[in-house]
Amino acid sequence: MIRELIQKAFLERNRDLLLIYGIAHFLTKYNFNQREALEIVRNELFSPNGIIRYVKIPVNFVRNFLKRLKQTFYYDIWRRKPEKERKVVILCHLVPLREEVAPENPNSTAIIFRDGTKITIREYRKLILEAFEHFGRIALTDFELMGFFKTEKGYNFERALIIVNSIGVLLDMIDLTFIKI
Repeated sequence: MIRELIQKAFLERNRDLLLIYGIAHFLTKYNFNQREALEIVRNELFSPNGIIRYVKIPVNFVRNFLKRLKQTFYYDIWRRKPEKERKVVILCHLVPLREEVAPENPNSTAIIFRDGTKITIREYRKLILEAFEHFGRIALTDFELMGFFKTEKGYNFERALIIVNSIGVLLDMIDLTFIKI
């Protein structure tokens, strides 16, 4: 039931990245208090079988951050954090269930978005290899990759960030033997 509610939060907000507090606030509509809801989201985030993962980005990269945070009723919790911790925000995104990811199967799901759009392992490998070939090297920064996914591949900021954030998990699935740079 929790997983379905979390997926519903992404659909209702029509976003691929949600503030951790936004998901917790959504759960409060289903008879969880604020503390329970936040704990549920954190448990799902750090569970090896969870359906969400996170990316930390500077607050100024989040459009209408304070407005969105105040709508969640978690503003006071956030304000009590040390100033250094308030400069970065945790955004969550959906991930495929562990049983959907089979590294040996190129047709298995590597990345999933809120609307059900999926990137298979084969497609993921192709995206990364195209980026390597585009830049002519295999050492790329996250910003270079995000720019490539946005400008060359047409992904929006949220989806480009999710793809880049997934690289650490999926990089071992790429065979660099045949790349021509």
